[in-house]
Amino acid sequence: MTAKKLPLLLYGAGIRAKIEKDYVEKATGVSAICYVDQDVNKQGVLLHGLPVISLNEAKEKYGVFDLHITVGMPVRMDVFDYLLEQGILDENILNYSVEGPVNDNVDKNRDDLLILNENEPELTPLPIDFAPKLAVHVHVFYTELLDEITSSLNHIPYKFDCFVSTDTVEKKHAILSEFEAVNNSVNTYVDIFENRGRDIAPLLVQMKDYIGQYDYICHFHSKKSSHMLEKFSDSWRKYLYKHLFGSCDNVKKIFELFVSKSTLGLIFPDTWPGLLPTVDWGENKLGCKMLADKLHFDINTSVNPIFPAGNMFWARVEAVNDLFQYGFTMDDFPVENGQKDATLAHAVERIWVYLTNASGFKYVMTTNDFA
Repeated sequence: MTAKKLPLLLYGAGIRAKIEKDYVEKATGVSAICYVDQDVNKQGVLLHGLPVISLNEAKEKYGVFDLHITVGMPVRMDVFDYLLEQGILDENILNYSVEGPVNDNVDKNRDDLLILNENEPELTPLPIDFAPKLAVHVHVFYTELLDEITSSLNHIPYKFDCFVSTDTVEKKHAILSEFEAVNNSVNTYVDIFENRGRDIAPLLVQMKDYIGQYDYICHFHSKKSSHMLEKFSDSWRKYLYKHLFGSCDNVKKIFELFVSKSTLGLIFPDTWPGLLPTVDWGENKLGCKMLADKLHFDINTSVNPIFPAGNMFWARVEAVNDLFQYGFTMDDFPVENGQKDATLAHAVERIWVYLTNASGFKYVMTTNDFA
């Protein structure tokens, strides 16, 4: 028996509401009933033929419903706090989504963004025997994400050495077992570290003595953000995995970029739209200035930072090696205590672009537009 479809409500009545309405209705096969919005000035108005009502009114009127929260607005992280406070986002009573037509929201005129697909950018294809000296570092704290991680690694069409960091012997055994399904990993090294510095401390410490053996490095991790709503955090991670890997064609295009552009040092996914309004220095200006000083370059914190939010990227080793060779140890990072900001790890996340520039290289953000 087919399950009865719940009423469809759309969160947000911003300027992209019509695009979001069309996208969600097509994806779900359900016609939306109304928009819900926290801006009381919009209550009672009609938008694209649908009423705009308050969050509490929606709950009282419809009870159980599907609430689709699209990121084309883009959604602010504090929206989710508000929804939770209002009692709207309760997994026991409704379903919700935080997905959206990402590429439709991309500003194609940005000079630091490339949309990767079969036709663009036009680059010289790599030779069939292309074999980059590649290291991949992955930090695995949440072993329940190993399927996603190994699937992503299997989108790399070249041989590579895989360095994995984790924090317990039990997790190490699980990783070694699951990584037997990784096709192109020539060598897999799994090391155990104390739970400090999130994914960044293990990356710097584990790779310090090995990174010089390679020309390129990729870093990603089993990202979950405990301070966020779970489905919000999951959508962010899946977005990063898609645009960092996503397909063999996407990864090939990334290496075509590196080979075609000798001054390109850093490639990372465009910022997940749900984070755009909140991507800033936070409480990290001083930490970033101190870190840049240690690495002997200046950093301008008077404008918003550019960085791989979520700390996942591809890099030319020459562009980032100074940070690895500085000599940080695990003791330089605080013990994990759910810190949201103002740690050395948060400063490192924001330093990659500026380190790359100081090393004489450029960066670019990409989105994976392969079918």
